[in-house]
Amino acid sequence: MKHAPTFRMLPTVPDIEAPDLDHLTRLIRNPLTGTVYRRRFDMVLQLLEIGPDTLLEIGYGAGFLTYNLAPLVHQYTGVDIHAYGDRVAECMTDLGINNIKYLQGDARRLDEIPDGSCDTVVSVSCLEHIRECELVQQEVMRVLRPGGQAVYGVPVKNFITSALF
Repeated sequence: MKHAPTFRMLPTVPDIEAPDLDHLTRLIRNPLTGTVYRRRFDMVLQLLEIGPDTLLEIGYGAGFLTYNLAPLVHQYTGVDIHAYGDRVAECMTDLGINNIKYLQGDARRLDEIPDGSCDTVVSVSCLEHIRECELVQQEVMRVLRPGGQAVYGVPVKNFITSALF
């Protein structure tokens, strides 16, 4: 197992005209608010011990972590509720990343992911938007292989984050 490298910024952004993803992309690329996101991404990457096989990302958004995680594993799968996976995948292919599969779905019901099929599950800046997080955790435990790892990154609500976001 090896630790993931420091977060690298996605050089090109998928051509998606979705207000939520456009807003998130602007926040991540913004010099001020982006510092918070990039720090959270870095912390998650440093916690991961990446194995050679499978990784599931819940809430892949515009692919900022896909760009960092997919090159480290044999098979990367991303699940998100939005329907723009084909556009994000096209962007990744243009960047030379071809071991990805994006699924549109709800993190509370990962029906397309077989039991015990993932070495690692990652979710950053996603779970705070989901009600019934216990259902997400049950699904994560179901899809993880024995000895697998799950790493979550959620924002801390305080004066600074409330003012910025």
